[in-house]
Amino acid sequence: MPDRNRRGCPPLPLETLYNARDLGGFPIGGGRTTVCGRFLRADAPVRLSHADRNTLVAYPVSVVIDLRSRSEIRDMPHQLKGLPGIAYHHIPLLGDDLGQDLARLQRHAGQERLTLADLYRHMLDQSQEAIGSVMTVLAGETSGARLFNCSHGKDRTGLIAALLLGLVGVSADEIVADYQVSEVYLEPWFRHIIRHVPPGERHFFQTPARYMQETLAHLARQYRSAADYLLRCGVSRDSQNRLVALLTERS
Repeated sequence: MPDRNRRGCPPLPLETLYNARDLGGFPIGGGRTTVCGRFLRADAPVRLSHADRNTLVAYPVSVVIDLRSRSEIRDMPHQLKGLPGIAYHHIPLLGDDLGQDLARLQRHAGQERLTLADLYRHMLDQSQEAIGSVMTVLAGETSGARLFNCSHGKDRTGLIAALLLGLVGVSADEIVADYQVSEVYLEPWFRHIIRHVPPGERHFFQTPARYMQETLAHLARQYRSAADYLLRCGVSRDSQNRLVALLTERS
């Protein structure tokens, strides 16, 4: 079973999640690294084996934030919801129907092909209330790990991960590399489904570095920093300090 965690983090061997990993182990200067066991990014736990469910419960995951739309959840329910000891929160970063939202964004793009960088900029600018709610829940007082997921664990999840890592001073290069590796981890799954995807939409299943580079450039240009951006989203300084402590201070 593959373990995608960085060195120093507890192993997280999962067979039915392709893109799950801890946000611990990232360098933050002074020889320090982000703390393991506090935040997990993941694709949607909708096909969990019994063994993988037990692994996540034992990690232990105590909070789940599902970033998917209602239409996605209706088709594929979250399999950690309702388990004892796990608080489940549904905070969609887009609307109720993902397909309709993407179609609307494409219409606004006109003749230009909608890219994932366009989607990430849209979420930064238009989903600030939802992003603020996500961060406030993540900053809440609880023991155990906080898991956040979308469908594939690379786009909506990648944006939240980038903001968390940026908040504590992880370099842009490290953030981009963490985003980019999702395509590697998801390849076994995508290899089986990509033939059913129209050629004009296959770029949505890729994570080239430039998408996250353009997103981070937009963040810096429009909002200066992750901390300033999160203030715009309604995340208080106290909550931000709590997030920083969770990712940088060992118990």
